[in-house]
Amino acid sequence: MPKIQSIAPLSEWDYNGEKMYSFNVTLDNNLSGKVNTKSPDRWAVGDDVDATSYNDKQGNKCLKLSKPDSGSFKGGGGKKMDATNEKRITFLSCLNSAGTFANGSGASAEQVIDLAKKFMDAAYAVSQPPKQAAPTEQPPMSAYQEQKDDLPF
Repeated sequence: MPKIQSIAPLSEWDYNGEKMYSFNVTLDNNLSGKVNTKSPDRWAVGDDVDATSYNDKQGNKCLKLSKPDSGSFKGGGGKKMDATNEKRITFLSCLNSAGTFANGSGASAEQVIDLAKKFMDAAYAVSQPPKQAAPTEQPPMSAYQEQKDDLPF
């Protein structure tokens, strides 16, 4: 995995109301180029990176860098959510849906929570891979009767 060997600031500019920063970065595998970022301290010498080289519209050599655990340029942090947080967020979403569903029905808080749990059970049942039925043995061809219509089968 390449590491940042050197980093030097090039420029700052505004893009859609956000401050952007350009750096000239050299990696320990001799790959180098301009890197753009929203944070002046996003990268430091010694950081492990995933890197992709490309040329911008002006023909400048540029790099796209990502942290190895970030899922390569996918945005949104890239870290996988742990099971506890996933269940909590799923339940909160189901609770919101249950509240919307029960709105105006006079349901109690306990009934809405029970409905949210049912929604959550349904959500997890759908997200699980379907169980495959055991293969059954096919009957012999003699078990099928010949049809007396114009269909070819």
